[in-house]
Amino acid sequence: MAIYKPDWETRTQSERDKEAEGVFEKPVLSEETIAVQELYSKLREGFDKINEHITKVASMQSEINIEKTKTGITTDQANAIVANTAKTGITTQQANLITALNEGRSQAVATNQKNVTATIEPTVTIGKANTLNFKVTLSSGTVYTTSLNLTLSK
Repeated sequence: MAIYKPDWETRTQSERDKEAEGVFEKPVLSEETIAVQELYSKLREGFDKINEHITKVASMQSEINIEKTKTGITTDQANAIVANTAKTGITTQQANLITALNEGRSQAVATNQKNVTATIEPTVTIGKANTLNFKVTLSSGTVYTTSLNLTLSK
């Protein structure tokens, strides 16, 4: 709902006839004192600002109404929650590796270079000959082994 500004610029013949009789319903702005002209100017500015704010409030009310109708969460938000909820800590294989390490048993270590996975299994043999043995198994099935003699360090 806008506020309409008074128009003091134009007059009808009927309005001019009334002024001739001393009835001033629609005075001519340019014929008024400077103070009245300034007051009229400020009234028009005020009406412009009020109308501007009425438009902004109506726009904000539309946005509020749209926001009020929203319910729930987006599909992306739901998927992120499901993915996060599905996390269970470490895998069984990781738990087994930790257990074996705590028990002093050697475990395989895997590495991946140029789309080839290599599983490296170290073992230590203590006896007549103390050795450090490595078995390397590639994802292609190829197996390599090597052994190093261990000498006592003093």
